Amino acid sequence: MGNNLPFEKKSVVVSALCEGASICGIGRMTGMHERSAVVVERFGGKTVWVGVVESFALTGDPKAKRCYAWSYQDKGEIQYVSVPEIPPVVSPETAVKVAIVNDVKLGEIT
Repeated sequence: MGNNLPFEKKSVVVSALCEGASICGIGRMTGMHERSAVVVERFGGKTVWVGVVESFALTGDPKAKRCYAWSYQDKGEIQYVSVPEIPPVVSPETAVKVAIVNDVKLGEIT
């Protein structure tokens, strides 16, 4: 699993993440892309997630100054995830961990 893309397509992906993950355009909140980070999440000695997490600096949100977003495919559909940087989320890695734990709690991952 992964979402590595050639550099020339990166801006299209970042734009899609902004729209798909609802980072930009919610009320008065906007996001500016800061960086991309490769994240590998392991649990119990197994790799459970590999992908590129995009970091966005937020303006207009009183609680979060940053947001992390990524996409993945599920049953042929592109899904978008966005996680605000509010503790315990402090990095792309912790954003992925929190999203996985949330999916487990919701029964979306067994």
